[in-house]
Order: sequence, then structure tokens, then C-alpha cells
Amino acid sequence: HFNLPLFLFNLTLFVSSDFGSALFSAVADTPNNPNLKLLIAQLFSTGIKKKSLTEHFAYSYNAMKRWSDALNTGDSEIFVMV
Repeated sequence: HFNLPLFLFNLTLFVSSDFGSALFSAVADTPNNPNLKLLIAQLFSTGIKKKSLTEHFAYSYNAMKRWSDALNTGDSEIFVMV
């Protein structure tokens, strides 16, 4: 597992890496935003330290794990339901 710096700017999210590559995603930081949940689920699945994600987002570990598990099923209908 590795830790990435996460930067929140108003209504967008910027995630960067010091590993020679970077991920940039602008997503509205609003409650129940499915795009934000999808991004968090993807980050959760990549091996980023879970403590880092829970510190930077206003969601519980259990919620992020549910989204990640649903995403990993590959079934979009399951992801939408969680």
C-alpha cells in the first residue's frame, strides 16, 4: 500500500503521485455524487492507504469499501445500488 497526497480545491479533486505519473480528476465534491463515489472506489481498490482516504473524504471506511466491492464486481447496476 502506498500513500498519495490528495488535494481538495473547492468543488474539484486533484490527486497526484510522486511515482513518475499522476492522476488528475475534477469531480464535484457534493453529497451522493456518483462520479465522486466511483473515483473513491477506484482509489480504494488501487492500494492507497485507507486511512489517507478516510482522512480526506467525509465518508466512512465501510462506505468506501462497499463502493469498491461493488465496483470490483464489474456490474454497473450493483454499483448504482450502493
